[in-house]
Amino acid sequence: MNALIPDGYFASVADIDLTFDVLNKGYTSILLDIDNTVRSRCNNLVPHSIAVWIEKACSLDIRVCLVSNNWHQNIFTMQSELGIPVFGKALKPLPFGFQSARRAFQVEKSQMLMIGDQLVTDILGAHWYGIAAYLVAPLAPCDPPYTAFMRRFEAGVVASRFPKPVCRAGCATQQSVANTCREHRA
Repeated sequence: MNALIPDGYFASVADIDLTFDVLNKGYTSILLDIDNTVRSRCNNLVPHSIAVWIEKACSLDIRVCLVSNNWHQNIFTMQSELGIPVFGKALKPLPFGFQSARRAFQVEKSQMLMIGDQLVTDILGAHWYGIAAYLVAPLAPCDPPYTAFMRRFEAGVVASRFPKPVCRAGCATQQSVANTCREHRA
């Protein structure tokens, strides 16, 4: 297995079906990246659809936490805002943040799922640690210079793949699903 290839690719965290894509695959614990996965880098807001998704996951007895390389105090305010633990200064792709979450949740690696918007930190780190990982399209085009540089590399890896969209009313073909997805990412 190529450690950079995600186990699933979605347009947004909110598009991940908690029953089909999480529980039916044996995942009982979800680790979420923060910046551009759960919270937009452009305005530092958590979209309502993602807050609702996190709340639903918790109501299904899925343990959810935030794992971020960020060290600023504002990530810890999300703990009370979303009602889930935060593990900052994770140093992804190194294993420290993943280990902290596993210790806190007391689960097997096979029960853990990382969800993030970056291949090198989130996907590679999760796979090196031995857990599954889903990639999501970034919430916003705002990135610091080092992340913008890595996005060029990542684009080559995921160029031929489209995020798995949720087929909603009016979505008749796979091509229309792909077009909808491209519009969502634009």
